[in-house]
Amino acid sequence: MYMYAHEKFFKEELPSLYSHFKKLGIHPEMYMVKWIMCLFCQLLPLDCTCRIWDFFFLDGDVAIFRTGLGILKLLEKDLLKM
Repeated sequence: MYMYAHEKFFKEELPSLYSHFKKLGIHPEMYMVKWIMCLFCQLLPLDCTCRIWDFFFLDGDVAIFRTGLGILKLLEKDLLKM
């Protein structure tokens, strides 16, 4: 369910990066599983992670998708150069 929802939002919000990932054969399972399982604790500094957890406890699952898309959007220019 999470992967399907992420892929849907990813395609809508970041279409050029989504197409680039598809072209390279990068699937959401390759990065989102770790993000979801640890709620970003292995990816970001502790202060950022605590804010994301607050967001998650306040808004629920939608926080995972918004955070994931936010990270991809922040790194979009660099990721498109790959």
